[in-house]
Amino acid sequence: MRQKVFERSAPLTTSTDEEYYRFLKRTPAVEKAILDDDIILIKYWFEGSQEVQCERLEKRIEDPRKHRKLSPMDLEAQELWEKYSKAKDKMFLATDSKHAPGSSSTQTI
Repeated sequence: MRQKVFERSAPLTTSTDEEYYRFLKRTPAVEKAILDDDIILIKYWFEGSQEVQCERLEKRIEDPRKHRKLSPMDLEAQELWEKYSKAKDKMFLATDSKHAPGSSSTQTI
């Protein structure tokens, strides 16, 4: 199964536009079906601030014991932080619904 990165303009994107828009359109219906089956749905979004992520990346670069944690995407992701944040906000708006709210209570650490 391919990992999906839902950011349209970033080179890290692994989904097609069609897959991306299908995800945004179908997610609320899937969540409603889950809730209709009396399953409790809890949405979580964990995110470290850009500053925290930058500190972690610097430590990985500086400490040879942490080099194994580095990936080619790490530096590129830092450069695309603003685009990813906008894409995340768009995803929250598209998937937020009365029956399965989730975008109004996000917190950044």
